Amino acid sequence: MAAYIEARVDVSTISKFSALGAESSGTGLLTDAQPTDALWSHSEVLRIEAELSLNTGATSVEKMAETKLLRSLDLAHAQSVLSFELRSAASLARLWQRTGRTAKARSLLNKTYSRFTEGFATSDLLSARQLIDELG
Repeated sequence: MAAYIEARVDVSTISKFSALGAESSGTGLLTDAQPTDALWSHSEVLRIEAELSLNTGATSVEKMAETKLLRSLDLAHAQSVLSFELRSAASLARLWQRTGRTAKARSLLNKTYSRFTEGFATSDLLSARQLIDELG
């Protein structure tokens, strides 16, 4: 779980992760209601929740995870947090790759990646570039 948390995430949201056990499906970190004044880290928490669900290996969580990732992507875009938007796009692209939607995954990730003008040596951008290459 530590790999999903970074210093920029609002500390008040991190405590919610402690309630998740290894067997958890990853539900319950956030309510389904979209706060009108969402914390700037809300999109990242949604992404993490989806990733934790997917890491259980159960195929039954794919649709729920996709929904959370799409919400995360939309919120990050609305809040102009491009780094979280890239992370959400990469997570969604990996899910779409896993479910046979490679062209859609490549298009989404390319579109988000192309909006960056700097920081190409950061781990997020290096990872995104590698995934784009894998997607062909």
